[in-house]
Amino acid sequence: MATFAGLTVNALLKECERMVKNGDGNKVVLISNDEEGNGFHTLFYGFNETEDDINYYIENGLIYENVDSDKIVLLG
Repeated sequence: MATFAGLTVNALLKECERMVKNGDGNKVVLISNDEEGNGFHTLFYGFNETEDDINYYIENGLIYENVDSDKIVLLG
């Protein structure tokens, strides 16, 4: 399985803490459509770490990275 340079939960937490400290805690989060930032859309859901759910998405081609289900969580 591939290793990729995405944000970890710990790194995301630090970014969230920084935003709250700067007074931006009530702003709506948009996330990028791709790794090049060619568009953005609203973040709709919190975390999903359920291995069965993640495996479902992997098996149905809905996760575009080659990853181990026990090494990722879903956000969005």
